[in-house]
Amino acid sequence: NGSLDIEVFSNPFEITKADLAYMEIFEHPTDAVAGEANPGKAVIVMYDRFGNVATDATERVEVSIGNNAPAPGVDCWTFTTETDYPSSLVPPSPLCAQILRPDAPDERIGSMIGQTTRGVVSIDCIALDTIAEGYTLRFANVLMPGVSRFMSESTPFTVRPGLPFSLEVFVQPMIERPLAAAELFGHSRTPVVGLIDRLANVIYYPQTAQIVGRVIPSASGCVFDCQNTANSSLEGVTTSDITLGYCRFPAAFVARANPSVVVRFEVEIGGKALFAETFPLRIVHQVAV
Repeated sequence: NGSLDIEVFSNPFEITKADLAYMEIFEHPTDAVAGEANPGKAVIVMYDRFGNVATDATERVEVSIGNNAPAPGVDCWTFTTETDYPSSLVPPSPLCAQILRPDAPDERIGSMIGQTTRGVVSIDCIALDTIAEGYTLRFANVLMPGVSRFMSESTPFTVRPGLPFSLEVFVQPMIERPLAAAELFGHSRTPVVGLIDRLANVIYYPQTAQIVGRVIPSASGCVFDCQNTANSSLEGVTTSDITLGYCRFPAAFVARANPSVVVRFEVEIGGKALFAETFPLRIVHQVAV
């Protein structure tokens, strides 16, 4: 009773790839620094309806900002196609974030395009210009300008400020009227100064440096009372720690009358000396009582 093994072979046949059915984010972007490429390279994979990687896919995938957490009441739009460039250089509000153009990182665009290779799109140069928490990126297969499919949205991430680039006077002291000599700035309008990165984001994380204020003659020069101009000084509390990105000087004052003077704020941070100046101030003599 010997056994008999029988093998039957079919004619050759070919399994053809199914049509592209969906795409998924394989690697998500992570927390990043404003103006720098996201360290979490975004990887998107194309699949057919059976879950096979669509290795013959050559689709274009567009990246745009999903949730960019604008301030309440701010109307932020983002261009959905790269064909809108360069119109997308001008967002509707400076509070609206945009993507930085990879080959020109000081130019802002609404979206960028990645090309599929063997079913995979890898985009490692996505940089955003504005700090915020809760960003997401949207990825979509672009069929033609304004027409896309298979949209996927990344997990949320945060964009932090870059390195200190310059010092900025955010709130000017009172310039609409003369100030009396020795009048505290806080009695009219307190100057507010802060550090910003190269994209004008306020650097809110703690700094060990102090900002120091002093008086210098304005560019208009001495008009009259030149002795006072030469001897003017900023007195009171003229140094301030940087708190959440800002310094305030409510208890500083210009000691002597001066027809045209500016206050210069200075800081040295990371070996770099930075300064910012107020608009010209007119300081008058105290009224005798």
